[in-house]
Amino acid sequence: MLALISLILTACDQAPTEVHELRGLTMGTNYMLKCTITSEDSAGIDRDVQGILEQFDRELSNWNPESWVSRFNRSESTGWQDATESVMRILEQSKAIHALSVGAFDVTISPLIELWGFGAEVYKGIPSQAEIDAQLKRVGMARLELDLVGMRIRKTHPDLTINCSAIAKGTAVDLIAEYLSAQGIERYLIEIGGEIRTAVPESDPDSWTVGIRKPEAGFAQLQTALELRTAAMATSGDYLNFTEVDGVRYAHIIDPTNGRPVPYGLHSVTVIAENCATADALATACLVMGSTKALQLIEGMDKVEAYLLETDSTGSIQILKTSGLSAYEH
Repeated sequence: MLALISLILTACDQAPTEVHELRGLTMGTNYMLKCTITSEDSAGIDRDVQGILEQFDRELSNWNPESWVSRFNRSESTGWQDATESVMRILEQSKAIHALSVGAFDVTISPLIELWGFGAEVYKGIPSQAEIDAQLKRVGMARLELDLVGMRIRKTHPDLTINCSAIAKGTAVDLIAEYLSAQGIERYLIEIGGEIRTAVPESDPDSWTVGIRKPEAGFAQLQTALELRTAAMATSGDYLNFTEVDGVRYAHIIDPTNGRPVPYGLHSVTVIAENCATADALATACLVMGSTKALQLIEGMDKVEAYLLETDSTGSIQILKTSGLSAYEH
């Protein structure tokens, strides 16, 4: 959900370098990579990055019926099942954010997403409380157990399913960032569906400039711009995917604690953190928690900041931000 603003880079070392750009599709959205590399390295970088994304899709895509997570979701077994390193990593991070947000972030909420018509199922109208209660029995991170040593997981309810879409893009961004760093690439910007991670060498005075869009449907307009050096940024919002019934807007962000869409009002949460999986998951959790609890949570965290856009009592958009956010403003 971010507008990227172009930045002209100049290389500082002796070898011939270029600003290389790679674009494509993954996880049902667009991705982009910009990095400063020697021209002869570009083909190998492109191949490896695409390979990382393809492997990630084979493991964690809910839209790929043959992915690991799709097969896990179809299984009704409550026994231990072997998992890959990427699966264990994303679920361990999900458990951590779930605990930190007191349940506001939960990757087991697919039944509720489907019930409200925001998944693959056709929208069938506002569900009754009895229907919500029935699906809540199939939801809950406590019903998902991890064996980090044995690299395996199990569901304690046969109908439990996993949907990592609120953290998957951020995790994929981190995997690419780690690969680039391992190749000695010091300056890059990675973006998947609006989730971003950047790096800049300490000796380089130029930051990456990224934008946060206004919380409005339709043509994207810039709300503000932030300067990132070595950081990650993710945005979650209620303004692009929603259902409106009898004048009431129901956002696609579901509160796992009560099974209902979050109340209309807090439209956009942007989180800056050291890694993109944390920023991605926290942005969703904060949208569920509401502005007051969200700001309290982020203010209590080290090296994490947030920028919130909310409708106030007069109907105007109010800007809320954590105390350290000003370090990224220009």
